[in-house]
Amino acid sequence: EVREDGVYYKGELIEGADPETFEDLDCTGSYAKDKQFVYHVRHILVGADSKTFECLDGGYGKDETTVYFFGGKVEDAVSETFEYIDYSYSFISDLVAHYAKDKNSIYINGQVFPNIDPETFQYVGSSYIKDKEHVYGMFGVLIKGVDPANCTAENLGGCKFPSEYEIKADGVYYKGKLIEGADPETFEFFVNEDGRVLYGIDKNYVFSRKNFIGNGDTEEILEILKDADPKTFVSIGFNYGKDAENVFSWMGSMSGLGSFGKLNADSKTFVLLNDGMHAKDAKYVYYYWDKTIKGADPESFVIINEIYSKDKNYVYHQYSSLGPQVEVVKGVDPENCTTENLKGCETPTE
Repeated sequence: EVREDGVYYKGELIEGADPETFEDLDCTGSYAKDKQFVYHVRHILVGADSKTFECLDGGYGKDETTVYFFGGKVEDAVSETFEYIDYSYSFISDLVAHYAKDKNSIYINGQVFPNIDPETFQYVGSSYIKDKEHVYGMFGVLIKGVDPANCTAENLGGCKFPSEYEIKADGVYYKGKLIEGADPETFEFFVNEDGRVLYGIDKNYVFSRKNFIGNGDTEEILEILKDADPKTFVSIGFNYGKDAENVFSWMGSMSGLGSFGKLNADSKTFVLLNDGMHAKDAKYVYYYWDKTIKGADPESFVIINEIYSKDKNYVYHQYSSLGPQVEVVKGVDPENCTTENLKGCETPTE
């Protein structure tokens, strides 16, 4: 807040800030500047050049010589070629990975990952990234044995990794237990963003995960998914799958118990959105698997960032309260809510 006697951040004076030239850069990194200094939150960003400083996204900012991540220097980053790419968010762990790159390296949350090739690096979608040689999960964890060519935004199932499963001549096993009905010669796995197998498929059936309490502990199996067609079934990410006629999602509880089932959605128009957490068809917008955003317009619905989304009528705020929730942000014009103007997504304060 700019006042006659100075500039304030949440009621506290920002020492040294010039109210006449102060500019809130209005980005996720909480950066601002005036004619002399660059600020992060309410502190001077020592050494940053006010004349050349620009705010990127995902907490990154840079001047002519230096790159910053939420106010900290990104060591060895090349400012001239540095650019923000995208982010992944995990509801399970409530963590965000912000991806960026320069001519030499890939950066995840301001840390360099030297083994990932920046020239061929791609953010695939959901929690998957890749280069020409490998596929990686969230925070750059290598997923072994996966062909990057098969891992695409249209086929997140191609990023699969059969953890804890084994295919033998006499059948398919999970932790030593036979999966009833699975054909070992044609069986394949699909996994989710956290590396867990959600679906399996063979020439006869589609299989899905079921978690239940057995012998006092949570047990996990794959069982035949009712009404799913193996000839047209694909896993599209974030626990969703679909065939030519139906859409399937996790129908269990927040505790992890339950199984997959058929979603009341239109398979022909159902798509996963670019944040990996929302989906939509011709009639509804979905979030966190089987939940719908009441009144949301699918045709105009877009993701702003990990917190906000909007359609032509409303801005929506996603938060966690005994599980993921979505509410309409009151008093906000959707046209003012953009990735470049996140303050336009917030409820106006008097």
